[in-house]
Order: sequence, then C-alpha cells, then structure tokens
Amino acid sequence: MVKRNDEIKLGESLSKYFEAKESQKRRRPSLVFLFTGLIIFLIDRGVKNYFVANPEIAIDLGAGFGFRLQTNEGVAFGLPLPGMLALGLAIVLTIILIHFIIKSLRQEEVGEAVALGAVTVGAISNLIDRVRFGAVIDYIDVRWFTVFNLADAMITLGVLAALIMAFRRQS
Repeated sequence: MVKRNDEIKLGESLSKYFEAKESQKRRRPSLVFLFTGLIIFLIDRGVKNYFVANPEIAIDLGAGFGFRLQTNEGVAFGLPLPGMLALGLAIVLTIILIHFIIKSLRQEEVGEAVALGAVTVGAISNLIDRVRFGAVIDYIDVRWFTVFNLADAMITLGVLAALIMAFRRQS
C-alpha cells in the first residue's frame, strides 16, 4: 500500500522529469541550429578563401547563375559607405544581435534565437572579411540580381524569419 506522502513525492518526481524532457526538446533545435550554423559558416569561409586565393576563376552554371569573386566595400547590395564606418557599424550591430540572442534564449524563445543566430553567423563571417580585406567577399553570381555570399543569405533569411515570428506574435 502506497502512503499519501509517497504519492505526492512520486507526482513531483514525474513532474520534474517531464519538465526536464520538455526543456531538452526546446534546447534541441538551438543545438541543431548551432551545428548547422557552424557548418554553413565554415562553408562560407572556405569558399571565400578559395576565391580570394584564385581570383581569376569564374564558374558559369548557365541560366544567369554562377560563381566568381567580387569584393563589396559598401554595405548590403553594394550601397556605398566609407570603410571604417561600415566596419564600426558591423561591429555594433553584431554586438546588439548577440545581446538579443542571449535574451531570447533566456526567455526560451528558441525560434527567435535561431533566426537572430542566423543573422549573427552571417554578420560575423562578413565582419571577418571587412577586418581581413577591407571589403566583404561575394561569390554567388545571380546576373539579373547581384553578387552575394552565403553569409548574406543567412542574414536575409534570419531577418525574414524574425519578422514573420514578430508579425505572428502581434496577431
């Protein structure tokens, strides 16, 4: 026969167990993103280093797509901004993004943390370019649009995801 106190203790233990399991489920997406973000960051860095070491190489995939080296001394989409100002702006924005990621994770807003993490991974990769080369290294050539890099894509997708989540939360 089970005593009442034992039933309460068992109930509390089960409750703690399921809370811990739920917490693990919430953390799992952030770990997956961290691993994925690291892989994408390393691919972006590797491709950038390849094109910097081999600037004469251009790969035409047809249909207006290809790969080639292009440096971008401005900001997004080549908009002009003096080098030191662009570098300073990139550093400040990266620090702000990291702050919001930490805040989102503390509030267990994993989706927002993942979206902001994508932006931060892209920003850090492009910041490394600005420090090393004085410009961002772009290599994905969409002839009817622009030349960009994987870090730019991470930034764009992360911002879009964060905006979608913000709009959903508002409605």
